[in-house]
Amino acid sequence: MGGEGFEIIEPEHQTVNFRGREIQVYPITIGQLPAFSRAVAEFSHLFTSEDDDDVTALLSQCPEPIIKAVSVATGIDIDELNKGYIDDLVLLVSAVLRVNKNFFIEKVRPAIMDAVAALNQNEHEDSTTQSNG
Repeated sequence: MGGEGFEIIEPEHQTVNFRGREIQVYPITIGQLPAFSRAVAEFSHLFTSEDDDDVTALLSQCPEPIIKAVSVATGIDIDELNKGYIDDLVLLVSAVLRVNKNFFIEKVRPAIMDAVAALNQNEHEDSTTQSNG
């Protein structure tokens, strides 16, 4: 079994120019997952519909965790990111979101929907208890 007949599939990636150098943005790795997930958890509540492509709105609401997520996903040091311009950050965020779309669609959005459903259920139970009490 020398791997004959198997093709190595390159993961989807996107190239972004940041401060004069080309940055290859790939899907996050297992090693990046804990830090990336912690950063994303701080702004995941902003993902509420299928068309969450308004990066500038995300950045205006919680820039620090987004910058941290971009740093983790791209390997660019936060100090280096801070030297860039907002346009650069928008391109990087867009690339990170695009190549990690499955992560956001399959993991983040369902977790939010479950949390909302649980809150709605708790509110319903609370109002039922109060009206019976």
